[in-house]
Amino acid sequence: MRLPCVRVSAKDVEEVLEFLKSRDAYVRNCKVKKLSDGSVAIPVKEDLDMSLIKELPAALVSESCYEDFVCGTLGLSFKDLLTGLIPEGVLRRIPSSYDVIGDIAVINIPEDLLEYGKLIGEAISRVSRNVRAVYAGGYVSGEYRVRELKHVFGDPVSKTVHKEYGLRISVDVLRTYYNPSLAEEHRRIAELANDGELIADLFCGVGPFSLHIASLRNATSYAVDFNPDAIKCLIESI
Repeated sequence: MRLPCVRVSAKDVEEVLEFLKSRDAYVRNCKVKKLSDGSVAIPVKEDLDMSLIKELPAALVSESCYEDFVCGTLGLSFKDLLTGLIPEGVLRRIPSSYDVIGDIAVINIPEDLLEYGKLIGEAISRVSRNVRAVYAGGYVSGEYRVRELKHVFGDPVSKTVHKEYGLRISVDVLRTYYNPSLAEEHRRIAELANDGELIADLFCGVGPFSLHIASLRNATSYAVDFNPDAIKCLIESI
């Protein structure tokens, strides 16, 4: 992860680290980095007032810098990783949760925060290691009921396969709507169906209800949706 840093001599690392920790300026989940010239780079928070460094004896710090650091994520949320990298007021407006659909993450953030999308996406991908693409955006809209999303990090792919109760559901996050938090509801409704029943699954989307019913019952379900991309995904899931 690329972060601002201060460059110090190896013999001064401990003293400078203690000072930075006491001022809550050190990025604690990242390791210091030994540089090719023998000096050491210590990661500091993005919003750090560099005038703070002037409190240290001039001989201890050679210069400020930017370097790539190895950072751990154990026990940290993606918002923990963003602390110090973006303004506190912005961080408070970012939701603490996001959807993971297959290997794609989707987070709802206001449009005016999209400039921080890359940082948010990178933090999410470091916490959810199976995520290879992150999209950010707002609410469901339009006749096809899809989210208005912008790709902010990772591979530029929108198609994925999400696993739900052993079912493999094809989803295109840009062209179809799917809510992974409704998995239990999909299963609960499917369990209410009986063998031999004829079921109309209106506004089916990518078809999670019909797919669950088909996996549990010997019944006929007519899945109907106005969105051709949703029906295409449903057919791929059968």
